[in-house]
Amino acid sequence: MDVSEVLSGLRGQAGTVDAQLMSDGLFSRILAEESTVVGAGGTMPVRNVGIEECSERDHRFCIFLRPGGIDSQRGPGTHTMIMRDGQGRVVGYDIPRDEIPIWRSRTDVIFLSDDFVMFSDAITHGQVTMEIHSRPYRGEGDWIPESCRSIIWFPCSTSSLILGESYGVTVGTVSAAIVAMDL
Repeated sequence: MDVSEVLSGLRGQAGTVDAQLMSDGLFSRILAEESTVVGAGGTMPVRNVGIEECSERDHRFCIFLRPGGIDSQRGPGTHTMIMRDGQGRVVGYDIPRDEIPIWRSRTDVIFLSDDFVMFSDAITHGQVTMEIHSRPYRGEGDWIPESCRSIIWFPCSTSSLILGESYGVTVGTVSAAIVAMDL
């Protein structure tokens, strides 16, 4: 598999508006911007595991997506935001949109947003941290070989704006994501 095959595959997926190979310089700008994200909700520290994982891959592709497409490819138990207490225990996380009705019927969680739950019995010890994660990504129909170690990660809004400006895409009606892999 080469870069042109990846770009063709990404551009051909449902919900994809555009896909571009990212330069190392642009990725460095995104790294710098993401390092400014210091607190969720103004007070909770953020650990951006996802961008660290993108840094560990040989190639990074920026993709612009219409709402809803990629989230439906998310496997059960896959979380991109995980809240941990000071002892490392999971106290909350995001849930896939198609699982929201199941979670709404549970009595052991509190919804902090439409798609983020906190466990009602969680007693936090120490500073709570929000972790931002990537998730495995093989593309629609698993066309990306597992050996490529492909992941998808969604940057913060200011990084998304930088990506949109770089590629001439208006972010707001579409979202930006980074697919990183080894080729």
